[in-house]
Amino acid sequence: MVTNDAGRGAGPPTSLTRTRINLGILIVLAVLSVLSDAAAWITLTIIMTCLAIPAAVAVQDGTDAARALFLLSPRRPPNRDDPQG
Repeated sequence: MVTNDAGRGAGPPTSLTRTRINLGILIVLAVLSVLSDAAAWITLTIIMTCLAIPAAVAVQDGTDAARALFLLSPRRPPNRDDPQG
C-alpha cells in the first residue's frame, strides 16, 4: 500500500499554475455557456465546478494556497505589539 507522507492533504501535490489554468478555462466556458443560452443544468454544473475548485484547494493545501490561486498575497498574522491589529 502506498501512502502520502508529504504532510499535506491526501493525493498527489497539485500545481497551482495548472489549477489556475483549469479554473480560467472553466470560467470562460461558463461565460460562453451563459451567452449561448446553453441548457441551464450545463451552465449550473460549470459554475458549481468553478466554485468548488478554490474550496478543494483550500481543503487540500490550506487557505494560503487558495489565496495564491487568485494571485493574492498570504495573510500576515496580526501584530500583537500594534494596538490596532
